[in-house]
Amino acid sequence: MSTIAELKKGLTKVNALDLLNPEGKEDGGGSITFLRASQLEANKSEPILEGVFQGTVPNQYNPDKPDFKFITDNGTVIVNSTGHLNYLMSPFDVGTLCEIYYLGKEDYKGRAVHKFKVEGYKE
Repeated sequence: MSTIAELKKGLTKVNALDLLNPEGKEDGGGSITFLRASQLEANKSEPILEGVFQGTVPNQYNPDKPDFKFITDNGTVIVNSTGHLNYLMSPFDVGTLCEIYYLGKEDYKGRAVHKFKVEGYKE
């Protein structure tokens, strides 16, 4: 079994943000966009977001509710969480490239809920 030092020989260390943002902008472009499901239009064929998942951040109005942070080509995007989106994001790790689609509202147990589709890229 090789040691970590042996595995590193001949390799070049690269920072993920340097690869994602060659201009060196940590947030991907300098702006922050907030997306709320109530402000979105359903579109099953085009993602509302393509970006690298950065983890959760507290919601500004309810710190117990996680929102989702992504780095996109146009900057940082914070997606307001919903029950369905929370469920769909649960298998994805920080660093995963994700596409999020907003499917609109659907009836669930007599309530209108926001529905999403999430796809992630893995090696």
